[in-house]
Amino acid sequence: MAKSDNWTQYEIEITRKSKGESTKQRITNPKSAYELFKETALSTDQEGLWVLSLDKQNGLIGIQKVYTGTTTGTSVRIAEIVRATIIQNAPGMVIVHNHPSGNTEASEADLRLTSEMCRAAALLDIELLDHLVVGENNYTSIRSEYQNLWQNPNLEIVEEQ
Repeated sequence: MAKSDNWTQYEIEITRKSKGESTKQRITNPKSAYELFKETALSTDQEGLWVLSLDKQNGLIGIQKVYTGTTTGTSVRIAEIVRATIIQNAPGMVIVHNHPSGNTEASEADLRLTSEMCRAAALLDIELLDHLVVGENNYTSIRSEYQNLWQNPNLEIVEEQ
């Protein structure tokens, strides 16, 4: 084989262009996040976890599905959850996950994850606005139900006997 010094050079450019005017959706309360998300979360029979990245005015920057689990649960790494928010340089986030069973009660694992996320988000200067558990035609706002996790993220979660 003959060695060739003739190489074709290419330049690749990635651009981001708007496809017209769009109004950014705002997450003003837990219900607005639920309304945005309920069809997506209910369209699957597997547990999933999504991250909503938000700007300073709680405008939606992006949504990323981070995990797909089984019908009974999912295993989640904190780094994977915050990655999309960091990449998008978003100062705020909401975590949403579904319970295919329809039960929106937060499990001990959900509360542990929320507590860990509160600590991680604080270290990264990201505001974790809420963690929603979505079920059939209903949701639970962990922030509304367990405000103490935001006030004291080092609180130990103890299983009830």
